[in-house]
Amino acid sequence: EKDVSLSLANRKAEAVEVEIVCRLGGEAIEAAQGGRIALKDFAAGDWTNYSAHPAVNKHSDVTWKATLKPGESFSASAKVRFFVN
Repeated sequence: EKDVSLSLANRKAEAVEVEIVCRLGGEAIEAAQGGRIALKDFAAGDWTNYSAHPAVNKHSDVTWKATLKPGESFSASAKVRFFVN
């Protein structure tokens, strides 16, 4: 398993709506801060430097949406599971 995290801040003088999509090789099993997980079939492009047969691994899209007020920050995290040889 791997933990994935990201953070961003609104440095504008007005509120901004953001949508963050993190595309990952593996099966996302948890997404904090209201993240939505969409599991998909194996995607070869996720595993270009992987030496074993990766077809047992899935692909995940994790999406977060938020509205950030001026000066506000947003942090999100997800947990991803995948098989390695």
